[in-house]
Amino acid sequence: MDILSLQNLLSTDNDGEEVDPLQSHNFAAASASGPISKVPIGQNPDTWIEPTKASTNDDDEIWGADEVPHAESFPERDATDSRPQPKYEFFYKQCVDSSDVYLGLADKSPGSSDCDTLVVKVFFPRHKLSDLDLDVKKNSLRVESDKFCLRIYLPQSVNSDEGAAKFDIDTGILSVTLPILYKDW
Repeated sequence: MDILSLQNLLSTDNDGEEVDPLQSHNFAAASASGPISKVPIGQNPDTWIEPTKASTNDDDEIWGADEVPHAESFPERDATDSRPQPKYEFFYKQCVDSSDVYLGLADKSPGSSDCDTLVVKVFFPRHKLSDLDLDVKKNSLRVESDKFCLRIYLPQSVNSDEGAAKFDIDTGILSVTLPILYKDW
């Protein structure tokens, strides 16, 4: 009712007399089925054009092929490849000193958004470093041996040229340390 009162104050007819908003406008009742108009709030309904949906072959797709940025990819596994995927984990690291930890001077949070390094640890039991084939790209990682095959996309873009890998023969863990690219966030 407050909105109607405000509209009543602001609207006048041609003679300067006030107009009753309940009699001069048709109001539609809101329904649970959805909005009355497809025009976004703040847009002029006379000039607004409804965007067309990109044609796709599959109605279950969320984005069309032209809406997804091209990501570098690695070849998919061959259907006849029966090698299992090894266990792996992602870890995040950040450079902090005592002023960050005790005084909070650098405004760093313990969350992954302030981390500068991504570490991928992959478990290869009973392997040697010479048994492994490693390939790291900006958004993907591939590690293969004669017994295991791991092909994954990384959670953040990384600088693969400045990365380092280390294999611990006692535990069978390959640690790949990769700097995170902040400009791609």
